Amino acid sequence: MTVGKKTIHYGWVICFGCFVLSSLTTPLINALGSMFMRSVTEEFEISRSAFTLTSTLVAVCGMVLSPFWGKLFSKGNMRIILTVGLVFFGLAYMSYSLAQNKYHLYISSVCVGIAYSGCSFIPSSILITSWFKEKRGLAMSLSLSGVSIGGLILSPIVSKFLSIYGWRNTYQIIGLMVLIIAVPMAFLILRQSPEAMGLKPYGEGSASPAQNGNTKKSVNGEIDVSLSDAKKKTFFWMHLVAMFILGIVCSSPLRHINPYASDLHGAAFGASVVSAYSFVGIFGKLILGGLNDKFGTVKGSLFAFMMMSISFICLILGANPIMFFVMALFYGIGNGIGTVFAPLLTSATFGTKNFNIMRGITQSPMQLGMSLGGLFMATIYDATGTYNSGWVSCIILCILCALLFVWAYRDARKLYKTID
Repeated sequence: MTVGKKTIHYGWVICFGCFVLSSLTTPLINALGSMFMRSVTEEFEISRSAFTLTSTLVAVCGMVLSPFWGKLFSKGNMRIILTVGLVFFGLAYMSYSLAQNKYHLYISSVCVGIAYSGCSFIPSSILITSWFKEKRGLAMSLSLSGVSIGGLILSPIVSKFLSIYGWRNTYQIIGLMVLIIAVPMAFLILRQSPEAMGLKPYGEGSASPAQNGNTKKSVNGEIDVSLSDAKKKTFFWMHLVAMFILGIVCSSPLRHINPYASDLHGAAFGASVVSAYSFVGIFGKLILGGLNDKFGTVKGSLFAFMMMSISFICLILGANPIMFFVMALFYGIGNGIGTVFAPLLTSATFGTKNFNIMRGITQSPMQLGMSLGGLFMATIYDATGTYNSGWVSCIILCILCALLFVWAYRDARKLYKTID
């Protein structure tokens, strides 16, 4: 693509496409899901727990099907598969509007979960990894910043639609947005690899990989580890455990910072805290992506874990309301580790040759951790009567998770004698 006398690498077009994809998938499940709760529960006369089960079903589908989607993308035409998946996702989301009871909601949730697991983080991370050798961290953070920006833009829109059109029509309108915007974008813009367009990845030099086999050295200090090889190595299982812990660390505070702040300082204060760290999170992802490109994946991820740990210390000191806004700064930056660094750590540890498959497999334990994170924190609160024990637990899990990721990375590099 050419603008004036300058040529823009098509990888940045792919990055923009992934940004749109992130904006119109993940926020619909995470940021916007609870906005329908009050209207739906009042009409069906069901508990909020019964409604919350819809998001649990979506998460479980992601946990089970992530490896399947990774293998499917590695073997088939990703553009066609993703386009069909987005059509299914949009129609499944619209099917919520047809529900007559909670069981219909659950059926729709399973359908949404099947499509969502293959339309959100996995394809974006696969595409960015394929198209970028340099600036991969920046490209990953830019594409996934759509999660935060999409939620920021769509939240007031959905709130307005709910008050004017009701929850059924709102589900239909939002699902229609996916069909009108995301589906054509995926089919017309996204391409699985630069080779399919006769291009090279952004930043790739003239050197090319020089040997065959399942496991080998490659350009730019990367390694290529096959799944069959990885399953025999300790570092593979350490990485999976770290991904599971990462899911817990990322999801636990998301579900409990608001009620914790509200308990101490009121509901309005709790809402302002959520808005504060959500806003910082937009720039936090860009900061983490830049750190990855400048200092490497290991140092960048350790910085993110440090930011998360400091934010939990601030929460322990939450009796002082100022500490919540200090927390919002550190948490807004560090929480991007779950979106930006999860795929970067996987590609750094296992390489890019089999990344499609590895990304799907490593996403599965992370999804499991995310589905259990809220329950983990709630259980600690119920047992102790305070959130402080939960925040201390999160600090410990951050340290453990960081150690496991670094250990797995070092073992992989040492075993295949490749220096990053």
